[in-house]
Amino acid sequence: INLASTSSETLRKSKTMLQMELQHCATLGIKSLILHPGSNPSAADGIHLIADALDEIFEQDSSQVTILLE
Repeated sequence: INLASTSSETLRKSKTMLQMELQHCATLGIKSLILHPGSNPSAADGIHLIADALDEIFEQDSSQVTILLE
């Protein structure tokens, strides 16, 4: 998972995988998921991409699983 990727394909796949991981956690009764959000050559751009991706995922997710950023 790389939510800070400059590749649109990698970013799309990363969002899909994170959504699946959140659902797996919810199914198993796991309340928190530790996530290394990925990397980007530009720290500022990476942080912006991560924030946007998490906002999008949270809008679609109702699992109540907490994401802990590493």
